[in-house]
Amino acid sequence: MRLVIELKRDALPKVVLNKLYKHTSMQTTFGVNTVALVDGVPRTLPLRDVIHHYVDHQREVVIRRRSSGSTRPSARRTSSRAC
Repeated sequence: MRLVIELKRDALPKVVLNKLYKHTSMQTTFGVNTVALVDGVPRTLPLRDVIHHYVDHQREVVIRRRSSGSTRPSARRTSSRAC
């Protein structure tokens, strides 16, 4: 979302922005505990590492699904058709 606010010539942009932050919910902060299991050990990770480990996990899931063969998806299809 984009919001454009046009100011008068004598207005100070930094002051207006600070007042918007103070009196509206334009800026919110919240705490996050990014604990993840890395090699079976719980660790607190920075956001970059969390994303890295998540992407690696998703790759493993896709590889496992591909290597498991086509028996599981076809079994699901046949069981749903029987209903």
